[in-house]
Amino acid sequence: EAHYKLKGIIYYGNNHFTARVISPLDRVWFHDGMETGPAMEYEGTLSPSLNLTSRNSRPAVVAIYT
Repeated sequence: EAHYKLKGIIYYGNNHFTARVISPLDRVWFHDGMETGPAMEYEGTLSPSLNLTSRNSRPAVVAIYT
């Protein structure tokens, strides 16, 4: 039986990609190079209440697992 762990999500909309990165401690970070530059914005700990299907009206297009 395989077990996968979510590590990242890529969002796309308006000809622009953004991403969420999930750390080994399940901390969620958001990156949008146009808005945050090289920095990532901390969003909190991964939880069922965090909507991962979209971000800033951009739908998730890729999920990355390990």
